[in-house]
Amino acid sequence: MPGMSAMVRRVLEAVAADDKVVERVVDAARGNSPEVALLPAEENRRHIAFLLSEGIAHLERGGSPDDGDFSAALSLGSDRAAQGVSMAGLLRGVHAGRTELIRASVELVRSLEVDDGTILDFMIDLDHYVGAVERHIISG
Repeated sequence: MPGMSAMVRRVLEAVAADDKVVERVVDAARGNSPEVALLPAEENRRHIAFLLSEGIAHLERGGSPDDGDFSAALSLGSDRAAQGVSMAGLLRGVHAGRTELIRASVELVRSLEVDDGTILDFMIDLDHYVGAVERHIISG
């Protein structure tokens, strides 16, 4: 759908600027992965904020979820591996954070009184992008 990436970018900008939402994502990742929770919460916040800012920049450049620079995601994966976080532990945290990010984003879009069809298209577009980030974290 043309323009949907622009909507995803605007919503990610709003989410990234909302400390309460970022904290929800951090709490979800930490609460679902004991290994991630062993790391300092500030490190989790920093990585999530960085991934959001990289995603926004990627979408501003007109990149699709299937191309572009995913170095932040690769770095997160390699950092966690170097810290001894298992793949299963990392995935538990990433999946929980991903779910909370999508939940918060849909709440924001709903508050704008967007119709359900557009919300569904938005969720699919956002999930496609977040899935690409997740694949690059795993590759890292």
